[in-house]
Amino acid sequence: MTWTVRAMLRPERYVKPELDWSSFDLRWFNKKFTWQEDKLFGVWDRLQPVEETLSKRQGDCEDYAFVAASYLLSETDEPVSLAYLMRGVEAHIVCFTDDAVYSSGKTFEWTLGQYCLQKNYKTVYTNELRA
Repeated sequence: MTWTVRAMLRPERYVKPELDWSSFDLRWFNKKFTWQEDKLFGVWDRLQPVEETLSKRQGDCEDYAFVAASYLLSETDEPVSLAYLMRGVEAHIVCFTDDAVYSSGKTFEWTLGQYCLQKNYKTVYTNELRA
């Protein structure tokens, strides 16, 4: 089982709202974040700890999604969820709220349905972190 699947099944192990997010600026982080594919053994997907993603300012889709989810859970009262999306054999993880999708260093002011339609993804699995 890959880290991505484990993280989607048990996100409470990987989301870190207890970190100090008071000086964090998601818009600034979006500008500094660099998407980088995992290279672990050339096959396996690895979820970085949120602290590592913040420090390196790089990672892949689930690394970014877990930073966004951690921040949103700490700093807002709105519902926050994760989505595992598919497009052919391509898998992608995003964090989303009722009116925004947080994807690999970008914020889209769309619902998850609009995002999936625009990007041609099929929603495979969602996990609500806070209703």
